[in-house]
Amino acid sequence: MVGEIELATRTQFRKSDLHKKSAFTLAEGATHVALCDKFCRVAFTLAEVLITLGIIGVVVALTIPSLVQKYKEKVTVNKVLSAYSLLSNAYSLVLDDDGTPDTWEDKSDTGLANMFAKKMNLGRICSTTDYDNCHTSSLTPYYDLTGFEELGKFRRFGTAGQLQDMSVIFRLEAPACRGVVPYNWDNVTESSPYWHMCGSILVDINGSKLPNRYGVDLFVFIVTDRKIVPKGTPPNPYYSLWSSCNPKQTSWDGSINGDFCAAWIVKNRNMDYLYKTVNW
Repeated sequence: MVGEIELATRTQFRKSDLHKKSAFTLAEGATHVALCDKFCRVAFTLAEVLITLGIIGVVVALTIPSLVQKYKEKVTVNKVLSAYSLLSNAYSLVLDDDGTPDTWEDKSDTGLANMFAKKMNLGRICSTTDYDNCHTSSLTPYYDLTGFEELGKFRRFGTAGQLQDMSVIFRLEAPACRGVVPYNWDNVTESSPYWHMCGSILVDINGSKLPNRYGVDLFVFIVTDRKIVPKGTPPNPYYSLWSSCNPKQTSWDGSINGDFCAAWIVKNRNMDYLYKTVNW
């Protein structure tokens, strides 16, 4: 019995001692207990937040313009490819059903436009005095890839058509399909993509909206008696990408700087020529 009482007393003493060891008291004047020391900072100061926001702002300012430009270029590439596909498919049907341009009854710019209108959805056909109804304007100047004004006005081109949100201008410069300089029979062979050139088609991918620059929103396609050819497709008998799709080339050699860019886009699916000199 005595042993049991002694054991119980010792056990009680140990528990009491344990409580004493784990107990604590607040210092005089203290109102709370600090639960940590080194890792107590879980929030940012105002200065740190402002610095972080400033860094993010700089990164965004440097990045967004580039992303926007790349997006615009992608839209342009897709529109050029779409226009090329639509024109090519329509012309293939024209050749099957109506023959080559040199056999048509109406060997004019309007005749060329009307042939395409039969095979594709051209919203309307507009003469040079009615361009405003075809998403373009006879009074709007257009420019080469360097920004130099070329020949003055759209009115110098042929008959316009409205294709979706694009303007398409048709010219049948060589009704006999014997080509025009430098794409006449004297300068090209049968293996050339420009063999038997009949005319050309200018596509303005955004209608009358600016900037109206070759290689930016104006693109040229050649009409032969076999197919539609993006202008600039190699081999070219005279001009090159260096002179006809190069924003850094300012000397004039007789070509329109920018009117070869359609070929680059169709082949490479990009607009790298805006940033560097390109070659085939």
